[in-house]
Amino acid sequence: MIIPGSFGVCNPEQKTIYLNLSFEEDRLLLSLAHEARHAVQFDRKTIPDFEHDTMKSQIMMARAMEVDAQRVACATGWELKQKGDEAPYKHFSNEDHLIAKAGFSWSNEL
Repeated sequence: MIIPGSFGVCNPEQKTIYLNLSFEEDRLLLSLAHEARHAVQFDRKTIPDFEHDTMKSQIMMARAMEVDAQRVACATGWELKQKGDEAPYKHFSNEDHLIAKAGFSWSNEL
């Protein structure tokens, strides 16, 4: 069910999220947020149409879905940080500093 080295996976057919328990809980919190976003994407049918879309549009949609899920993980980490739990956001910003930096600059505009 879990791809080795991955934090988690969303299985839309089974409506299940699997987390790789070999990682720290702080990191898995954000993986859960990330995979839950994928569950919403699948439920809303915002996934590539592999029968009718071009390869280019499939790749663009898959990348957009991944960035969106990472954005949700970043926002979740940021909210936890604001409440005093800094570890999840620290993990995220070390792994995906570009999205963390973009999310941080966006939050400063509020």
